[in-house]
Amino acid sequence: MINWLKIAFSRRPILLPFVIVIAALAAWSFWLEQTRLVVRFEKLHVEDWAPETPPIKIAILSDLHVGSPYWGLDSLQQLIATVNDQNPDVIFILGDYLISNVVGGNYKTPSEFAPILSKLSAPLGVFSVLGNHDWAGDTENLLIQLEKANITVLENSAVTVNWHGSSINLIGIADDTSRRPNLKAVLSQHHSDNTKIQVLMTHNPGIYVDMADHQKPTVMLAGHTHGGQVNFPFFGRLFVPSRAPISWAHGWTNTKNGPLLVTSGVGTSILPVRFNQPPEIVILSLTSKPD
Repeated sequence: MINWLKIAFSRRPILLPFVIVIAALAAWSFWLEQTRLVVRFEKLHVEDWAPETPPIKIAILSDLHVGSPYWGLDSLQQLIATVNDQNPDVIFILGDYLISNVVGGNYKTPSEFAPILSKLSAPLGVFSVLGNHDWAGDTENLLIQLEKANITVLENSAVTVNWHGSSINLIGIADDTSRRPNLKAVLSQHHSDNTKIQVLMTHNPGIYVDMADHQKPTVMLAGHTHGGQVNFPFFGRLFVPSRAPISWAHGWTNTKNGPLLVTSGVGTSILPVRFNQPPEIVILSLTSKPD
């Protein structure tokens, strides 16, 4: 026993820095990073955007996973206040309101969190698609509560909004894994020759793999990936739960069909961990190309 104590004591100066580093990384991943809400500003110059038309500011949220660790009702209220402080013209929520089997989570019903979401404010409205966790949970009540909260759910459907005389077509594509829509049929059905600006939104970016070459919307939006939740320096993301390429996991991608923007979302799924991939609100401005 004495010999083992001497060995442990003699090695302690060497081991101590490693213990400190591991403890710091754990604290960052399981606590600090998950509470470090980031507002990320993006801009897209659009070919068909009339120079005289002012930019439109879009607030994008995804993967709220209300009830996941650090993202309960109080945090949701702060999130909504932060979004409203940005004065967006329109708000998109890209699915996965609900949680299921996340470690340390505390399930919140749609009836609990929808009244908080109803405080979102944008002159053109709030639009949403549903995610795989939403279809696996209390979907019926979720749809009812979102309607009460004045959030329009687009499930293989579209709406056209008017922005200073320009028409913008908003198309919501059903989730890739839980619904599997016919992307070609949806886009054909909701295509309008009179609407040049076309914004696609869905939960899982995997569905965009199926797009035909001639289908070129103005911009494509998605969530679901959480950015892998863990994004190691040098090694990158080890796993992304989508059939989309891992390079599509977060941020901008110039696909053959046009620009794709994927957000890492807010809450967590399965394990309550984030590293180098903080929760985020994306503020996207669509504007004309510079002269």
